[in-house]
Amino acid sequence: MDLFSKGNLFFSRRVGNAPTGDVNLSSDEELIEYPRTSKVLNAIKVSGRTKKGLGLGFFNSITEKTYATVENTVTGDRREELVEPFTNYNIIVADQQFNKNSSIGIINTNTTRNGGFRDANVTAVLANIINKRNTYNLQGQIKMSQLNLEEGNSTGFSSFFRAQTIAGKHRYNFDHTYIDTRFDINDLGLQFRNNRNDFGVNYSYRTFEPTGKWNNIYVGTYIDYTRLANPNVFTGLRLGAEFSGNTTTLNNYGANLNLQPGKQYDYFEPRKEGAYFITENGINMNSWFNSNDNKKIAISAYFGIETLLESGRDYVNYWFGFGSTYQIQR
Repeated sequence: MDLFSKGNLFFSRRVGNAPTGDVNLSSDEELIEYPRTSKVLNAIKVSGRTKKGLGLGFFNSITEKTYATVENTVTGDRREELVEPFTNYNIIVADQQFNKNSSIGIINTNTTRNGGFRDANVTAVLANIINKRNTYNLQGQIKMSQLNLEEGNSTGFSSFFRAQTIAGKHRYNFDHTYIDTRFDINDLGLQFRNNRNDFGVNYSYRTFEPTGKWNNIYVGTYIDYTRLANPNVFTGLRLGAEFSGNTTTLNNYGANLNLQPGKQYDYFEPRKEGAYFITENGINMNSWFNSNDNKKIAISAYFGIETLLESGRDYVNYWFGFGSTYQIQR
């Protein structure tokens, strides 16, 4: 399964999902039934990995023609209109492992619909490099999508890069995500949004041996800076910190603080191109406690609050909870 999840390009529910075609109605017609699914005729998956670490995978599935039902409001006659033709879903992936935990791979997903319907092709080259001491990690992804639409072809681009330390008490991370406005993998994958140009940096400190009253401690901080890919404009800045730890009595404590200083511009909330929704100086705080689960009676509690320090906007949201468990022992 890890082969087909490379690059997050495969969402299995796309095979046999709702049709993609529209229904053309005249003035005296109405839509009676539009199918929610397409019938899957077959599916085959073959995958494996050689002794030298080469992983190969192949997936193919075909779905049946799917029709919507339309009725004439004057005569009562009904007709069927094709909303999804015979469709072929195909995935090919190759992934070479080396140096124990490193890998380089390529994956291609293809959706071909018979006739003049939408076709899609997505290719990704992926790299995950870890040094022999297992202390540093580099990740890189380059993806291209191509759609064959009625109005012409559309080509999109996406990239991802991350450099991080993965061992020791002090750990650092830098990542960058870029997705242009035309990148689209939703024929066989799952993508919630595109048009991103995001930067992230974080640092964490953790202990692995008991120190005083603590078995282990984790402290982390992060900064996320976001922009649109097109137009290249600022959208938001987020930063925060988190603490969590387990005591020698096996109680767990934790808290985090998240800030959004200044104005934040959400270009997706209005659902209108060029418009944006503004919030200013957002604050979010959470805390929690869990007592030792090995005891007969254990308790847990949490509390959180968020608000906007913005003139003219009165907004406060808070949440809390408490729970307890009792173990019946023989």
